[in-house]
Amino acid sequence: MLHYNDLNGVKCTLSANILSTDTLSIAMTSAGSPFKLPPAPDFLSPDLYRHYFLTIKDATTPSKWERVKVKARAGSDPNFTYTLERNIDSSDGSAHDFDAGSIVEWIVGSEEIGKNSMIDLSACGAMTVNSGDVKYVCPKNPIIDATETNRQWVSGFPGDLQFDRIALYVSAESLAGGDPADVIIKINGSAATGAIIPAYTTGMIVEAPFDPVTISPADKVSYEIDASSATSGSVTFGMIALEAWVKG
Repeated sequence: MLHYNDLNGVKCTLSANILSTDTLSIAMTSAGSPFKLPPAPDFLSPDLYRHYFLTIKDATTPSKWERVKVKARAGSDPNFTYTLERNIDSSDGSAHDFDAGSIVEWIVGSEEIGKNSMIDLSACGAMTVNSGDVKYVCPKNPIIDATETNRQWVSGFPGDLQFDRIALYVSAESLAGGDPADVIIKINGSAATGAIIPAYTTGMIVEAPFDPVTISPADKVSYEIDASSATSGSVTFGMIALEAWVKG
């Protein structure tokens, strides 16, 4: 899953001239270390938010700029090409022609923090829970802990967030003698909703929708992994993710 911190340090240049109508096979050249080329938008399923935004600044007239949406990446390093949606915003409201050498970089804009934008609340890493145990992780921290208060995350965002879907990646599973581990979203220590997966196997990505839940800036969020009903084995999640939307 793409995280916003994957975009830190993204800076490159256009490899060739592009017209205002060009959207496919846009080539970019690395600006060199320590900068990096734009990452690939990830896809868990077609209906999930999987894109990000970059800003193109003209090579000769820096006051000419255009905000673009990155929808796909193809090819191999260092010869990636990108599919773009043009003119999300610009210096004069229109899509522009840009010369080779124009700077392309990630700059946080209203699309990331404005109304109805998505914030990825994920924990990614090897999160292993043994049979009989109940353990906790939280967004941005995949380290397992037996104490819930040690794994509570506070958004601090200046407004309410809403989410209605959880995604799980099962990297290993050998539980037996009971139900598979439940993953339960906890808010301020109480279960908001449970993503109860009846069956899964190693390598599965599982998505579970539920009734919309709202969290305020001060709410404490954690993920409970409950394998207490299993009598043997363990389960390892490689990812537990919520997609939270900024409420307008």
